[in-house]
Amino acid sequence: MRRLIALSALLSAFAATFATFANAAPVDFQIVHQNITVDRAAGTAQFTIVFNQPPDFTNGPGGQADAFQYEIDANSTNLKKPFGVADVDAVIRGGEISDAQTLPVRSGAGDGGPDSGGWGPVRAVLPFQLNDSTIKFTAPLADLGDTTGEFRFRAFTTRQGAITSQAVGAVIPLPGVILPGALMLGVIAVTRRSRLMRRLV
Repeated sequence: MRRLIALSALLSAFAATFATFANAAPVDFQIVHQNITVDRAAGTAQFTIVFNQPPDFTNGPGGQADAFQYEIDANSTNLKKPFGVADVDAVIRGGEISDAQTLPVRSGAGDGGPDSGGWGPVRAVLPFQLNDSTIKFTAPLADLGDTTGEFRFRAFTTRQGAITSQAVGAVIPLPGVILPGALMLGVIAVTRRSRLMRRLV
């Protein structure tokens, strides 16, 4: 019974957060919905992100106008545990799309060079499909530093370097779900424009 109450509270909090997000004026570049599906047999994770407007991934005088980023902790699914820089095993860098029209996956540590945003070397480059305000791409689990198909993540969007929305969650197989469909569990946490932060874009 206690678990049911907790689940109900979680879903209510999610609904309230999503409603606030959906009703916001479409000024900043934001995440409306995101989903991660793991195929353990293939060893891949498919990412789908729906933004509130078509992204502008072109470079301007101040850099890439719109960007997004996933930070992957392959060693935990605990959403109560603080998510520090030292926990990041891999970074999917949407802030580098304009350079080569591919999506780089970088290590969480090491010398990645001047355009890395402070992250490590490139592990892989991913093709992506952008259709209006939806982007989809598939990453090998090995490139995310993962072997189990279970991990937690932090995702966010930026406009001109300022954070405009964030999502934190975990990929956990649901009870009764037949793999390879491991579904994302988590709560979207939305923030308005924020100050510049190191290692974001």
